[in-house]
Amino acid sequence: MTAKKDARTPLSCQVRSYIGGLPGRIRALAALESRIARDAKNR
Repeated sequence: MTAKKDARTPLSCQVRSYIGGLPGRIRALAALESRIARDAKNR
């Protein structure tokens, strides 16, 4: 995202889109953590 687009976008919309993207981020983090744990067990 460009700075110009952010400046034009209302803050509430930015926050809503950020919160909307959180579940995907959390899922990705959980998958990454489980993969690291599995690697540690295999070693």
